[in-house]
Amino acid sequence: MNEPFLDLSEGTAAAAGRTRKPQAALDFLLGFFDNDASEFVMSYIKSMEKELAPAELRSLAEALGNAGMYADSMRLVSLYINNKDYKPDRRDMELFFPRPYRELVEKYADETGIAPELLYGLIRTESAFQSGIVSSAGAVGLTQLMPATAQEMAGRMQRAGGHDYSAKLDLSDPSMNIHIGAYYLRYLTEQMGNPMAALLAYNGGMGRVRRWLSQDRERGGLPRGGLPPDLFLETIEYTETRQYGRRVLAAAAVYGYLYYGMSMEEVAADIYQ
Repeated sequence: MNEPFLDLSEGTAAAAGRTRKPQAALDFLLGFFDNDASEFVMSYIKSMEKELAPAELRSLAEALGNAGMYADSMRLVSLYINNKDYKPDRRDMELFFPRPYRELVEKYADETGIAPELLYGLIRTESAFQSGIVSSAGAVGLTQLMPATAQEMAGRMQRAGGHDYSAKLDLSDPSMNIHIGAYYLRYLTEQMGNPMAALLAYNGGMGRVRRWLSQDRERGGLPRGGLPPDLFLETIEYTETRQYGRRVLAAAAVYGYLYYGMSMEEVAADIYQ
């Protein structure tokens, strides 16, 4: 029971990096970053990545992260970190769970009363930190807000005496998007009763989650409203929403452990309060 949540002692790539000289391919790929041409590098990385060792993939993941290409960086880490013969270390986990926009996330998490590790877990899951991304459904930016929802939340913020974004809503702007996204998650938490149910509503809608919560045996359903939040999550029949909740909560646990010195029990207290 006293074992750490993550064993982040020195891992395979750190050791390999001291004993294995980088291939010429790695020098070629890193040259794109050295010459401010990172926007052209991904097609070359994809054509060579299967030939690269974990230490070389990590070097590229670090370069991509430094260039703000977080989704590509995390994808590269995923290629080697789950190998059964590979032991990840802390740097691997920091690359796989990066912390960009730290000032904005922590500022708006504090302002809205949202746990920062939870907001990070949401942003990583929703957008992989791609500020300009637009989903097929029309959700925009880091926290993947629908424009109509963002407009409604902006109006609520303004009426409550907060910042007025309603005149010029630009959801590709990281500051505006994170602020409204955090405010929306707080609004959902107040409506749904706890942060985990709020996350499910963020993905599946408040009406649907309320129906799940209100089901009882007389109506042919489980008494879900009386279940602990973590067990309630596992009763969700919509695979997308159930998996979404799992992914955000798992990411939040890692962020809490890596960056905020939290135990699993402390992360759970923030999420399941």
